[in-house]
Amino acid sequence: MSLRSSIGQACADAWLATLFWHTRHAPWVAAALRPAIIRGAWALSPGMRAATLANAAHLLGASSSRSERKRLALGVVGNFLDAVIEFGGNRALTSEELSARLGSVEGEAAYVQARAAGRGAILATAHLGSFETAMALLTQREPKIHVVFHPDRSPLFERLREQQHARLGIRDARVTEGLPMWLRLRDALRSNEVVLMQADRVMPGQPGVAVPFFDCAARFPTGPVKLARLTGAPIVPVFSLRRDDGRIDIIIDEPLWPERTPAAPPGRTDPLLLGLVRVLESRIAAHPEQWLCLHEVWAGSSVTDAADVAESAPRPIAAVTA
Repeated sequence: MSLRSSIGQACADAWLATLFWHTRHAPWVAAALRPAIIRGAWALSPGMRAATLANAAHLLGASSSRSERKRLALGVVGNFLDAVIEFGGNRALTSEELSARLGSVEGEAAYVQARAAGRGAILATAHLGSFETAMALLTQREPKIHVVFHPDRSPLFERLREQQHARLGIRDARVTEGLPMWLRLRDALRSNEVVLMQADRVMPGQPGVAVPFFDCAARFPTGPVKLARLTGAPIVPVFSLRRDDGRIDIIIDEPLWPERTPAAPPGRTDPLLLGLVRVLESRIAAHPEQWLCLHEVWAGSSVTDAADVAESAPRPIAAVTA
């Protein structure tokens, strides 16, 4: 199994290297091969195919058809490929060229309000749309950004990410560092700096809890809420959505202030986390094809808090967006 895994990783790195080379030097090749790559990935990866179809069933609801689920799952695979191509292409763009990709900003007043408090800001986002490009755009406004992430399995992708972050002046915060990383983030927020975190996925080494999400329960990381409780920093949900023309729309939701949301009693889910998950759910429901999850999100999760279950009703996309 070790040899097979090593061979698979080497093949993946070789494929990524070829793709990233073309995004910089011959982007038309990557665009032309996009349909073939999507079909090939769908046909050759039964695990990804099963996971995206399972996710689509939760997103669309039990009454959705197989063809509807497959259409959504293929849309997710296509958007994931677009994000990879975009990530590779961004390395060749100047700051001005990146700025030209910005379409619109919705809710900027909410962000100004959060930053005016002087407590730093926890920007909670999701694997939705063009989050890597949005992060690059954010560096033009914020001089000190700390990005929390789990190192990718691909050494090539990690090298490229490290180079990109160094070029943009972004400070890496790897969850594999453990407690020292969280102490640095605490100090950064107390110095009125910005911490960017993915809030829709529990990565290895991260604590998480099961929360009602669409029609079932899924696990979500507790890091954003714990940092907010510790420092008083507001959680600002921020999302970046890709238009058909390639431009990026930034959506900023109302800040979640820890002092305005009482902490939960022992054994209950923090209402600050429940509020954040409701925002995530709403934005993902509006653009499910841009939610870049190739793993089965709802696998093995259950809600243990009876009050959370009572407050949660099945909410497929039609119900969430109504």
